[in-house]
Amino acid sequence: MERDLECKEMLHHFIY
Repeated sequence: MERDLECKEMLHHFIY
């Protein structure tokens, strides 16, 4: 669950 944040951050970097 804590890694969810990292996953979301990686996704944001990919989208942005």
